[in-house]
Amino acid sequence: SGFEWINPIKNSQFESGKKIQIRWQYPGTNEFGSVEYQLIGSNEWKLAGNDISLSQLSFDWILPETNALAIIRIKTATLEFISDTFSISKPMILKVAYNCDDESMLKWNWVSGISEYMVYKVGEKYMEPFKIISDTFIILDEFDKQNFFYAVSPIINEKPGLRGNTINYASSG
Repeated sequence: SGFEWINPIKNSQFESGKKIQIRWQYPGTNEFGSVEYQLIGSNEWKLAGNDISLSQLSFDWILPETNALAIIRIKTATLEFISDTFSISKPMILKVAYNCDDESMLKWNWVSGISEYMVYKVGEKYMEPFKIISDTFIILDEFDKQNFFYAVSPIINEKPGLRGNTINYASSG
């Protein structure tokens, strides 16, 4: 068919409640259809937009307020195109609870439906996964405190959601 998803692609991460532009390539005839989404774990397809021309190659969509993995599809009378899985979540706000010489505590708010969080630290050049935590705080010991920059994201069905702000624990709090 020549149809190709441009956005979202596999493992894309989007902020819940925000508008994104769904984009695709399609060299075929101009057909009209619907854009629908499905949260992983549900069998229900929900309408995002109707009477969409495949030749317009994009569609603006306001994401639902949720923390979930999802897929979208474009469906016409004769065609169906399903995207790869992507995540929808709120970015986590990381804060310093305390900062002492021998240890520091970073904390974030609990998120409904989330049982694990990924804490990131800055690597040689970029933020890298550091630890998976099932609570809403992490204690940094003297060794951990040698790295100043941290961030956190929810883990949704074993995949990281949208990473929140990166903080320098030494200059925050």
